[in-house]
Amino acid sequence: MNFGDDDANFRVGNVSIGAEVGAGVGGVVAGYSANVSAVDGKPGPLRGKVGFDVGSSVKIGADQFETKVAGFGFSVGKKTGISTPLGEIAVDTDDCVVQ
Repeated sequence: MNFGDDDANFRVGNVSIGAEVGAGVGGVVAGYSANVSAVDGKPGPLRGKVGFDVGSSVKIGADQFETKVAGFGFSVGKKTGISTPLGEIAVDTDDCVVQ
C-alpha cells in the first residue's frame, strides 16, 4: 500500500528482489537487492526503512558514493545515510530547501 503526496510518501509491506550493473557518464553501479520492508517512508528530505535487507552494492558517481554488503552500508553525497539489515535512515540533499 502507498500513502502520500508530493512532499511525503510511505509504503507498507513491500518485497523486492533485483540486480543492477551499469556504467555511464553519471558513474558506475553493480549489485543486487533482496529486501522485505515493513514500512518505507520519505517525509520531505528524510528517508527511512524498517524491514529486512541483505542486499549488496557499490555505486560511484560524480555526486554520490554508496556501498553496502549484506545489508550493512553507508552513502555519502546527494543521499547521505547508513543502512543495516534491519533498517535504513538517510537525508536526500536534493530535497532540502535552503531559504
